[in-house]
Amino acid sequence: MYLHIEKSIRDKIEELRTNNEKIILNLNDGAGKFSDNKASCALDLYFDILLVNPNEDLHEYGEMLSSDIGPIFMKPYSSVYLEQENTLKKGSLGVNVLAGEKSGIICHDVKIKK
Repeated sequence: MYLHIEKSIRDKIEELRTNNEKIILNLNDGAGKFSDNKASCALDLYFDILLVNPNEDLHEYGEMLSSDIGPIFMKPYSSVYLEQENTLKKGSLGVNVLAGEKSGIICHDVKIKK
């Protein structure tokens, strides 16, 4: 599984990233210490890119996603929503869009958080 990241988004991540922080593609589903959404029965998926301390305990994020900027941690069950080839790109309104190669938009507003 791979995440292609558009150059403008890669640049923003690298600008914000300090001290070799780990990168997480967080399914913001209400589960886990980094989720800030309450659990919901909504059909929309919410993903965030998180930059966390390199010493952070990431046992909940046991799956790795390859990307243009190196390995990205994620919750193991998050992979069911992704395809083999995924892209993080700027959408028409300037928001970060996560899209699958065949299915199209997976998340329409991926925020980058520290």
